[in-house]
Amino acid sequence: MPSITASRYRYRTTAIIRAARTSCSRADASKATRRNLLARASPRLQTCPVTKRSPERFLTTVLFTDIVGSTERAAELGDSSWRDLIQLHHALVRAALRKRGGREIDTAGDGFFAVFDGPAAAIECALDVVAEVRNLGIEVRAGLHVGEVEQIGAKVGGIAVPISP
Repeated sequence: MPSITASRYRYRTTAIIRAARTSCSRADASKATRRNLLARASPRLQTCPVTKRSPERFLTTVLFTDIVGSTERAAELGDSSWRDLIQLHHALVRAALRKRGGREIDTAGDGFFAVFDGPAAAIECALDVVAEVRNLGIEVRAGLHVGEVEQIGAKVGGIAVPISP
């Protein structure tokens, strides 16, 4: 196959852009016509249907935390003392989230669910939480996963969420 010169490449690229603009701006242009325009502009171009990505989906790092042996510890401490311990735990986790740029999504009893823009911040937050809660006499396990999630109101969901814990 002959090589394409820079000027020929620019010509084909310009033709593709014009074809796309023309076909998108004309309401009566059929899908087949648009494919033909693009195919003529560049024989190497393989056209396929373009699907729009949902703006509600994004790549994120998911963090889950959970107190190790929480049921036994709650029974040992009693309701009032356990509630006080959980409040201290929540304050420490929220402080670590603020410090590392995490966003709290949900809590369930003694567990946290948060998201981060990147894995480094999530790892640092998890390490901070694990170290800080030791001062309260408890252990925390943390699960992290990087994946695409879907925004569902104020929360997030998708396959990346159940994979994390």
